[in-house]
Amino acid sequence: RAYHICRPVIWHFMTSSLQPTHTSSVGQLTSVGNFDFNQRTRVVFGCGKFSDLGSLAKELGGQQVLLVTDAGLRNAGYSTKAELILRAAGLDVAVFDDVQENPTSEDVDRCVAFARSNEIGLIVGLGGGSSIDCAKGANFVLTNGAEFTTTKASEM
Repeated sequence: RAYHICRPVIWHFMTSSLQPTHTSSVGQLTSVGNFDFNQRTRVVFGCGKFSDLGSLAKELGGQQVLLVTDAGLRNAGYSTKAELILRAAGLDVAVFDDVQENPTSEDVDRCVAFARSNEIGLIVGLGGGSSIDCAKGANFVLTNGAEFTTTKASEM
């Protein structure tokens, strides 16, 4: 069976104080001028937006959802809440929470095997960086039929 997973839904909370600058030809730091950047990742942000997870996931298609998270978020109740929201939207959910900090290709391989055994059609990465790296790695392997040759998924 061929797997085609368009894009993972990524829920990640982060802050940044990034100041856009570049070095001019004379070596001085200057502000970035106008630009148009078309990034394929959709970012939904705001108070109460977590409750939109089910409808957002449903928009992407796929009935069987793989929720990739970690034990800490599961213990804190976030993955249970996400699972309930996804189920309330009429989606079937399988939870993979066997993600280690700084996941390796072995973590991704376990996630891929779990996804294949559950006939996944959509991946939701919930968490911090490790869960999301694992979800992205699994999506890459399932979509492209490739294998990782790096040690860590974060080195993609």
